[in-house]
Amino acid sequence: MRKRTLIVIIASLSLVFNGCSSAKNNDELDKENGNIKPAVSTLSPSDSNKKENIKYTVLSEFKPFKVDSGYGANILIQEDATKDQIVELIKILAKDNDPVAIDIFSNKVAYDEYIAHKTTETFKKGYIASYTKNKKLPDKPFYKENSITWMQEIGKYSDLFGTTINLDK
Repeated sequence: MRKRTLIVIIASLSLVFNGCSSAKNNDELDKENGNIKPAVSTLSPSDSNKKENIKYTVLSEFKPFKVDSGYGANILIQEDATKDQIVELIKILAKDNDPVAIDIFSNKVAYDEYIAHKTTETFKKGYIASYTKNKKLPDKPFYKENSITWMQEIGKYSDLFGTTINLDK
């Protein structure tokens, strides 16, 4: 189980650092105070088939495998988000894109530790899920993949740790 987790983390980082172009941080500069404030979005009921709301922040975006039709992101969600809300958010963000790589976090410190390759208790609590989709690129990793792997080791989703949901079913 740990080997699979390590493989998913390494593969996600590989997509972020080696296989993406146009990496950008989706933060806006607060000109009054000189601070950076993250752009926050809300999945509105009209965007969702299940009519569920979820607030999320895009911490960073990139193009997996440098493919323009791809979408990659590191997303910060509200801590009280449900499993169904997370799955619905991923479906909506990935809908018209391929390939897709999305990592979901419940706190910014866990994201920072993910980038720094640290696995503290905060990381184990805050790294919620990893989503991978590659239906169009047979010569790239994860070909025919369209799944969410639950990554939280400690907390609300820890009973799902290491399990995968195939979104093709």
